[in-house]
Amino acid sequence: MFQLLLDLMQSPDWNVARASRRVRDTVTRFHDPLVTYRLNGRSLKLPLSHGLPWTRRTLPLYADNLRRLAAFVRERHGSLRMIDVGANVGDSYAQAGSLPGDAFLLVEGSERFFPLLERNTRDDPAVTRVLTLLSDRCEDLLAELVEDQGNASLRTGGVRAARLSVETLDRLLEAHPGFRSSNLLKVDVEGHDRRVLLGARGLLAGAAPVLLFEHQPRQLTLAGEDDRAVFRDLAALGYRRFLFYDYRGHLHGECSADEEQRLDGLMESARQQDFYYYDVCCFPERDAAAIDAFLAREHAHDAGTGGGGGGGGPRHIVLFSPIPFDDLHQRPQKLAESFCERGAHVLYVEPAGGRAAARRGVAFLLGSVLSALVLHLRALPEVLAGRRVAARTAVRAGAGATTGNAAGLEVIRCPLAIPVHKTASPLLNALTVAVHRRFLERSVLGRFPADAPVAALVEQPFWGAVLEPGDFRAVFYDCLDDTASFAGRGPATRLHAWEERLLGFCAGAFATARGLEERLRALRPALAVVRAPNGVDVDWFQRQAERTHTTLPASGSGRPVVGYVGVIGRWLDYDVIDAAVGGCPEMDFVFVGPAGEPAALERLQRRPNFRWIPRRPYEDVPGLVRRLDVCLIPFAQGAIARTTNPVKLFEYFALGKPVVTTPLVELEEYRAGRLVYWAPGAAAFVAAIREAAAESDDALRAKRVQVARENTWQARAAGMLSAIEAAVNAAQGAHVVV
Repeated sequence: MFQLLLDLMQSPDWNVARASRRVRDTVTRFHDPLVTYRLNGRSLKLPLSHGLPWTRRTLPLYADNLRRLAAFVRERHGSLRMIDVGANVGDSYAQAGSLPGDAFLLVEGSERFFPLLERNTRDDPAVTRVLTLLSDRCEDLLAELVEDQGNASLRTGGVRAARLSVETLDRLLEAHPGFRSSNLLKVDVEGHDRRVLLGARGLLAGAAPVLLFEHQPRQLTLAGEDDRAVFRDLAALGYRRFLFYDYRGHLHGECSADEEQRLDGLMESARQQDFYYYDVCCFPERDAAAIDAFLAREHAHDAGTGGGGGGGGPRHIVLFSPIPFDDLHQRPQKLAESFCERGAHVLYVEPAGGRAAARRGVAFLLGSVLSALVLHLRALPEVLAGRRVAARTAVRAGAGATTGNAAGLEVIRCPLAIPVHKTASPLLNALTVAVHRRFLERSVLGRFPADAPVAALVEQPFWGAVLEPGDFRAVFYDCLDDTASFAGRGPATRLHAWEERLLGFCAGAFATARGLEERLRALRPALAVVRAPNGVDVDWFQRQAERTHTTLPASGSGRPVVGYVGVIGRWLDYDVIDAAVGGCPEMDFVFVGPAGEPAALERLQRRPNFRWIPRRPYEDVPGLVRRLDVCLIPFAQGAIARTTNPVKLFEYFALGKPVVTTPLVELEEYRAGRLVYWAPGAAAFVAAIREAAAESDDALRAKRVQVARENTWQARAAGMLSAIEAAVNAAQGAHVVV
């Protein structure tokens, strides 16, 4: 129920969002439960009363400057070493993102928020967390730590004041010397930022990290402090140029320490407004080129030309995914995360499903059903009248369009509807299309201004029935599978028709397999189709495999373990699998994943050396693969085998594992040199498993890892973004000419 309340506060319908917030405010007077909030692809536990979700709902650019700054610093130095003072529940850490080679020192003084910070970051060994209060000197204070809507501020004196110990950041770094070379220091401690910076003189004079801190002129003035003192202090330490962002996240302008009149004007403007503050970014004077480069990138970002973050790619990508973001981590999620790492904002549009909604609780399921019912009733008259829902231009011309949320990764769920492969009724299918068109207009397109350079990456043919030419600056089709192969004859006909309609206004297409590439070229010969197979994040996969201590339910110690990780669906060859399990009684077989074919799985479980592990979080997959001696790709022959590029191949290769596969067109190139063991038929499959289990060639394993490194998600994303960016820029030019 409480999670549903938070979800409703994020509704694109302002009436629903505001009403939900009022209910939240009433509820939290008596009870403040923990809820889950997704930020930049990471799930954060926080109190329902926390102000972050509502702030980001009303101020979509809030704190996005940190994400872009972190990406810039990482690009310039090769890795990010960030100190976050006032880390709260880990939201700044989530915004910055964690990549291999990064390191984070997260400092939080609240005993309420620190356990949540630990909980939200405990899966990352690159994070060091410290519970302490920082100031400009080491001393004991008579003070109170006041918490309000997710913020904690230190107030001296008062009836509830107690003795609190504070220390300087320089003193703290004596216990954590690895962070003396930090390249980014972010401070947000509710009016005490200057004191924290003064307590870091040694760090600023030595490593000279880039700074991002919050500055509240009105609050400082009311407290009798000089709101310009921090700029004089920093100038004396070699920081003389400052970028000012307003509290909404917009770049306000640049000012140097020598421009006293302009600085006075900035302070005076903020003093006149309640709750107004600046985010101030400054680079050391010794690296003047860096601030020029970052400022140019920020101006490009504000102009909407895609110059933010890691560079390369449009500012906004709407990714229409066939699977929920929190489901099995596959290509859609990995591409979305990799796009974000390169500075793009991704709106991940996930399908609704009764099972997925039910997993989030009965209250959420009921709310989803009621919301879907309203959408269906509103769309029904237009469907009965044979009209298509109004085109985008009628909606986008109004004044209600908001600036797109440029905060990395954002997930939005489609309304519940009858799946098109479940019914042959033209009326019901038309209603499903109409409901999704309404959703697209109001919840997706309405997030962006009409002239925003937004691109779409479509991974589900169904959207070909929903989208219209002109909805996006450029549309690309990412063909993952021959989707119709998974559907019946009727649904397959509809899916192929929608796919052809989609290709008619696409700027380009990607295909995971050669068979898919050839089919798309045949459908639209003039279309630019690029083969873009699946990939793997090798560094993360290896690091996670070492860190995850997973045990498998083997029936005997010391026996070889043969396994498969993935959906146990109808595309597997269960006769070959059964023959292998029965033909290798001296080995243990472990299959990990959701059961799509319960009857076939039940037959395998009758074998004494077969074990099944249900769905596991993706974070556990590397540890599971590490425990396998031989990895399997036992796909049945047919259309799927001819057009599938299995993600699991590169995940197996990331750990150098020997792989036994039935014949798949996409894997034939890896037959040479026994990178994979090719096994056509049951007898060959058994023999290949035994040969793979006896493998002892370290050079062969190293070669597999090298192949995985040549097929990373980061590389895939870079190539795809280049193609998308070129199409967006070409359309942008045409848009300007018109």
